[in-house]
Amino acid sequence: MKYIRMLKKVLNDAIRRDWIKSNPLSSFKWHFKWPKREVLSMKEFRLYINIYSL
Repeated sequence: MKYIRMLKKVLNDAIRRDWIKSNPLSSFKWHFKWPKREVLSMKEFRLYINIYSL
């Protein structure tokens, strides 16, 4: 259950990040508010690799 919750959170983050990157106006706000969250953390990256290798 905990894993599923974490998975949802990571995927929601990724979707939001992709949408924000495709929209230049929000992109500025995103960088301004969350400069550290632009790049995936190593933990999230490993999780993506595990998901796609299933």
